Amino acid sequence: MLSLAAWLVFALPPQVERAERDDQCIKCHEDQGAEVKGTMHQNAGVGCVSCHGTDEIEKGKHRRTATFRPARVPQIANLCGSCHRAVLEAFEPSPHFAAAKADPSDPKQRSTCSACHEYHTTSGAFAPTILERCLNCHEKASHEYVEGVAAFAALDGHAEALDRFEDHLHELSRAPGIRTSDLEGMIEEGRTARRRLRISQHGLDWKRLMADAAASADRAAAAYNSLAERERRFGHRYFGLGVFLGLLGVGAALIARRARLLRKESAA
Repeated sequence: MLSLAAWLVFALPPQVERAERDDQCIKCHEDQGAEVKGTMHQNAGVGCVSCHGTDEIEKGKHRRTATFRPARVPQIANLCGSCHRAVLEAFEPSPHFAAAKADPSDPKQRSTCSACHEYHTTSGAFAPTILERCLNCHEKASHEYVEGVAAFAALDGHAEALDRFEDHLHELSRAPGIRTSDLEGMIEEGRTARRRLRISQHGLDWKRLMADAAASADRAAAAYNSLAERERRFGHRYFGLGVFLGLLGVGAALIARRARLLRKESAA
């Protein structure tokens, strides 16, 4: 015979906990909590509930209520795009986005945000990392991979041209006599182009990306050459001025010497 207490235990409804804070999630999902710790998302106040919503927990298991968002591939891009709208708009026309929406069992079709940026660490997807992951689905000789390599090389070329111009501009802006104010707007234009290129790369339109990167790199290189020419002219001008001042000094010395000689002759 069951005791009255046992009957009461069986009769009571199962205890349900409402998980609506990150610390409640991390109690069970410690590994994921460790991955998120210190990331740019956590620093920005984005955590478990921000992405997965809230849920009810019964006997240690999710009840998967309407407010809970599991990490399903078709939804990941739209969820990320709720904050990163420009990236989503660039990504939507790509074949990767179309494949991710289908969410088939073939892992080759799971090319969504988390494929390059991971789920919880959300690390920056640098070119070597991206290209390495491309090889999980594409052959090294495939046009997708080859064009991707060329596109990232064009992005690197743009960054190098802009950095060289920016460094030289800052160096010459402190030199008197060299006008740089008309070129300072090129720095912001270049930085804006860099941000735009980083966003547009999600669309996988490599040919357009390479053309845009090359055009922006050409503008930065032209600005750098303009600075170099001004520096050359500035150096020549000061060299001529130096020669003139030197000759003037020699003339003054000769005049002073002649004046001394005249004074000596007058005294004699």
